[in-house]
Amino acid sequence: MSKKSETWTDRDAIWSLFNDAAAKTEPHKLQGLYYLMSLFRNEEGGEDLAVRRASAEPGLAQYRRMRVTEVEVLAAPDSCEACKRLGGRKFTVEQVLAEHPLPCLECTHKLRKKDPKPFCRCIYLPVINTGVKG
Repeated sequence: MSKKSETWTDRDAIWSLFNDAAAKTEPHKLQGLYYLMSLFRNEEGGEDLAVRRASAEPGLAQYRRMRVTEVEVLAAPDSCEACKRLGGRKFTVEQVLAEHPLPCLECTHKLRKKDPKPFCRCIYLPVINTGVKG
């Protein structure tokens, strides 16, 4: 890849590749790509909130197509206390799209000790109502 300017860095090249891939990626595959982009942004110490929120949207769109109306937050077993409090909470898909409870803004979990910022690993899972009462 040729340099675009004297200030072009390896990270600029990587972001250019990410953006090219996002423009060419099928919508149902964007969730994983956006997640990788947010991991990379976090490692840089940059703001990743918009990318993290964008990473959830393809999954939520799929849930809507499947007529799923409610999701539940899944927090990792070793999550921080803020994420553990959020874990298990249920939201309508419409609430999630309006309020964006994830990523948890109070998260304190760092993927690696050397990372400059915390990285929330909580995800949305569909709530499937089978109509069976137990």
